[in-house]
Amino acid sequence: MNSKKKAGFISTILAMLLMACIVAGCSSPKVASEDDPSDPGVNISENTVITVTHYEWYAMEGYEPKEITEVFESAAIEDIIYTDGNYELKIEKISSDKVVISSLGGLIEENEDGTINLNADAPYTFTIHNGEELKLASQSMDAGVNITIKFGIAE
Repeated sequence: MNSKKKAGFISTILAMLLMACIVAGCSSPKVASEDDPSDPGVNISENTVITVTHYEWYAMEGYEPKEITEVFESAAIEDIIYTDGNYELKIEKISSDKVVISSLGGLIEENEDGTINLNADAPYTFTIHNGEELKLASQSMDAGVNITIKFGIAE
């Protein structure tokens, strides 16, 4: 390759690298906007209240499950709202309208009559809208956990 072609090639490569750096520098991660609370990137933690009630149960005669309720005020993205070694629920997105919670799996929504589908694929995310509650259960018949999560905005 002669020196003119080599210089042109190097100039083109440098120009491409410069453009890539400019584009990368100009693009920024999504910033939460208080003006649009429905924006899924928004992290509104003030005044949010998430109530998690859970109890573990065993199919043993005489076992009495203990119900535990935890209240998370001003909950924020990445907060873990439930963990027990087998399951974990973590806040992925939160706004004044809804909260999106991720799961490691193994938990499903209860049917309206309180039963569960043992054959269903357990989702990895759940969405709870403001003022609503979500009832989850482990897919088990001999031992497990039931979890009720309520989401709201404190006045």
